Amino acid sequence: MQTHFRNRQVPPVTGAQLLSVGVDEDDLFWSPTFHSWSFCGPLSIKFPYSTMGAILAELNLIPHPEA
Repeated sequence: MQTHFRNRQVPPVTGAQLLSVGVDEDDLFWSPTFHSWSFCGPLSIKFPYSTMGAILAELNLIPHPEA
């Protein structure tokens, strides 16, 4: 399972995928500090130390293979 997604051009999931599980698509953002995709908002509080891969697995979302 891929845990870190460092391709800035390709988000790990689409906005439609996030909306399908009740997550605001604006909660997914590129972090220039960590050079990877991150979540803000409720998911960052619910899973404060989880990797992106673990959060996506918890939400049953399949990441983009090029992310």
